[in-house]
Amino acid sequence: MIRTDPANPWTTPAAGRAQPGLTLLLGHLIATFGGSSNGIYVNRPMRGSSRPSLHRDGRALDWLQPDDRLRAQGAEFCAQHAEALQVQEIHRYKESLAWNPREDWHRATGEAFGAAWAGWIHVERNLVGSADTRPIEEILYIPEPEPEVDTMILIKTERGFYACSGAQFVTGGLAPQSLVQSLTDAGVKVVEMSAETMQKNFGRVDPDLKR
Repeated sequence: MIRTDPANPWTTPAAGRAQPGLTLLLGHLIATFGGSSNGIYVNRPMRGSSRPSLHRDGRALDWLQPDDRLRAQGAEFCAQHAEALQVQEIHRYKESLAWNPREDWHRATGEAFGAAWAGWIHVERNLVGSADTRPIEEILYIPEPEPEVDTMILIKTERGFYACSGAQFVTGGLAPQSLVQSLTDAGVKVVEMSAETMQKNFGRVDPDLKR
């Protein structure tokens, strides 16, 4: 869920600086998609309005990227990861597009919207996102799933060791310790049990293993 936090009123002192979450996001956009900074903190009203801008609170960034394709990719990145980054508003001025969690992308009007020279995007993060000091890569990091480990069950019988893998039973031609070491070296998890234990735990065992 993304909470939308409006700008502080004029009666509240300006922040005087960019918030860390915006500095980090701007740096990530530049490192990933190129371009440059068009500013974060500035004590001014919203474009075409007398209301205070989120730039005044240091919670909005302007990322300049003249390349239309790269600018679109950066904007879409912010929208796709909006919940994780707590992005509450995005403006694509040149394309006359705006995004928020309630309306998604939609046509927008106002000062600078539709202007051919407005080759930047405006991104706002709410109070939680703007105060987040974690690198963007850390916020978005999804651990790789642990690789599945093959399990080989060695069945001890009077005739030696048998290797069981699913429904396939293969005679182990190596000495027990050598077989275990070979399987371990190959990345196979080895479990040793008797035919009786296998019967008890799995409810079945190859009849040949009981001899």
